[in-house]
Amino acid sequence: MRKLLAVLGAGIALANPWGREEGELFLSTQFYYYEATNYWDNDGNKKPIGCTFKKRELALYGEFGLSSRTTIFGKIPYQDLECGSSSTSGVSDLELGLQRKLYQRGAGVASLKLTGIIPTGYSINDDLRLGYGRVGAEAMLLGGYGFSKGWTEGGAGFRYYAGYPSEQLRGYWRIGLKPVNWVILMNTLEIHYGLGNGTVKRIGKNVTVEPDYKLLQNDLTVALRLGRLWIQIGYLDALWGRMTGDGSSVYSQVWFFF
Repeated sequence: MRKLLAVLGAGIALANPWGREEGELFLSTQFYYYEATNYWDNDGNKKPIGCTFKKRELALYGEFGLSSRTTIFGKIPYQDLECGSSSTSGVSDLELGLQRKLYQRGAGVASLKLTGIIPTGYSINDDLRLGYGRVGAEAMLLGGYGFSKGWTEGGAGFRYYAGYPSEQLRGYWRIGLKPVNWVILMNTLEIHYGLGNGTVKRIGKNVTVEPDYKLLQNDLTVALRLGRLWIQIGYLDALWGRMTGDGSSVYSQVWFFF
């Protein structure tokens, strides 16, 4: 069960409620491809973007157990954006954080996750900008429960940006199954809900970084073990939104445990 729980949460860069054991290192190389031709406006109507927005991201994500209760984590993403004749590429926002286990009894666990969001100096004048260009912070309460062939987990939190991007409520719920010891199946529902206090209406053609948006998406993934490595492939699809792209992603990851 501990090895099963060790591979939770990496699919969308969410540190899982169980965290890492002391001295344990987890690394993941991640590649995402996102595409959208339409977006939802503020009333929920689908409208054309005017070009096909494409986002390619290559990222390194890692977690390290400082103790049996405390895990630190970070993500470094490189993005390539394209929409019609416009294009931008570079390192987007860094994510650094700490997770503290608050409670554990049997197969149940609860944790607090704190994340800092740090811009890397990219230009906010680019039409296809890489991010908001604002420092942010997020606090999320996580909980999970493991059973014989899998687990369920979820989280609820609040994200704040220093500047115009709207504050957000964020949450997710995941169920994972391990029918055999070399296969893991996961399905995740994730919601981002902007609170409407962003002061900028539009910031360009990148429909994934509107200042105030709402999004419900579903993430279906399969992970296969090859020796000491795990290979994950997934499909992420937007189900509902406001002021965000009606798009989907395919992605792959390689998990390393040390």
